[in-house]
Amino acid sequence: MRCAEALYTRGNKHFRTLEPYGITIAGSTTVVIRDTADLAAMWKNTTALSYDPFVSRMLIAFGISKCNVEKVFQSDPGSLMPKERKDCTLLHTENPRRKCYMHLQSEWFKKQLLPGDNLVRLQNDYLIYLRDVMNFDKFKSHFITYQGSDMDSPAVTVLLGKLSRCILSHCALRAFFGEELFQIEPDFAQVYQKWEDDSWKVFYNYPYIFAKDLHDARLRAIEALAQYYEIPDHQRHPCWLFRVMDRELEFVGLPRTDRAGMVMMICWAINNNAHYICFWMIIHMLCTPDILNTVRSETDACCTPDGSCKIEKLLEHCPALDGVWNEALRLYNASTAVRKAVTDCFIGNKIIHSGDQIFGPVRNWQLEEGFFGECARNFRADRWTKNKNLTRSKGFTPFGGGHTYCPGRYFAQRETYMFIAILLRRFELQVTDPSGLPILHPQVPPVEVNLPAPAAMRPVHDIYITLKRRAV
Repeated sequence: MRCAEALYTRGNKHFRTLEPYGITIAGSTTVVIRDTADLAAMWKNTTALSYDPFVSRMLIAFGISKCNVEKVFQSDPGSLMPKERKDCTLLHTENPRRKCYMHLQSEWFKKQLLPGDNLVRLQNDYLIYLRDVMNFDKFKSHFITYQGSDMDSPAVTVLLGKLSRCILSHCALRAFFGEELFQIEPDFAQVYQKWEDDSWKVFYNYPYIFAKDLHDARLRAIEALAQYYEIPDHQRHPCWLFRVMDRELEFVGLPRTDRAGMVMMICWAINNNAHYICFWMIIHMLCTPDILNTVRSETDACCTPDGSCKIEKLLEHCPALDGVWNEALRLYNASTAVRKAVTDCFIGNKIIHSGDQIFGPVRNWQLEEGFFGECARNFRADRWTKNKNLTRSKGFTPFGGGHTYCPGRYFAQRETYMFIAILLRRFELQVTDPSGLPILHPQVPPVEVNLPAPAAMRPVHDIYITLKRRAV
């Protein structure tokens, strides 16, 4: 199944109603949801429909042993600990419902990533690193293709996708772990990105022989994280979430390498999407100068004389930027709501048998004219400013829903807005060829539909842009 989206399209044309339909592959049944009401019912039914089997599969793909996967899903883990350790672990002291580690960890994600003190500290740390790295002398050679020689008007030509990914990961990983991780593995970001390039293979359990680069990069990144957690606690500076995860996983009984694998999986979940959305937002603005000028006017008003920006002002006073953000999420997010039936149940009038998988491909709804008006497959950022209620549309669920509603959505928006605001403030941008020659009528590249995407989709090819220092 090379292109899931094409398969869904064929299925939707074949089955004329909005009722769920089943696809059988290698003896296993996958039920495809077509109605947003059925999607809501799927998210609501947490008894018969479980997300845990997919998490277990991912954990094993990250090298966590099967016995340790069982440990993190063991209910009431605090009861298994010696009495003298119980009062030291959140698994006992803050777990009145006696949840398993994985379900309690979901609560910690919210504590770190939903609006509050922990998110404020994280975004402020991110901004410190962003302000420092957004300078020509800090740009990495592997995304620069040409550097102008005019000292009066310095310019560099870069690959937009690589620039977005490298800057965002540089800042986010340091905000998560501090500089100590990069003292252990200076190339950690590049190692992680090498793994991320092929991470779609994780869903298909590619063995080492067919995915050597994927597995080598994973092992190298996990080894660096394992060494990081060997540093005495007072000498490293992870964010609240990653400090708690390591401590509590140690209480559960996981060895350091498996704890590092768990942390890397969360890094992937947090890092894998924002840089693609940044790419799509920026290239659409560059191909539509009116949008670029309007957004720049908004973001400039949120920037400060010392080269920083006010994040709350960006979030509250930039309607054009919001429109570009929402439209990029709508068009380029291919996340799929997934559950597995652990008992027989009904979705609508259809019985779902125990063992069946249920998929809700959200991009199907996000491209429907019934939800988003005419030209729903075209990028039109103004649809969001014209209709303020569109973000509440039942067809717009880029971050999922139910108890798996992505808590990282706030940090993703903040890191994206800060990056774009400072980029537009400090530089003039133009689409060019690799040597910096302008392209008069640039085109947005096609989206890659033949590779699976956990959420945000990649372009078929990258785009060259030239940056010049802006006189402000």
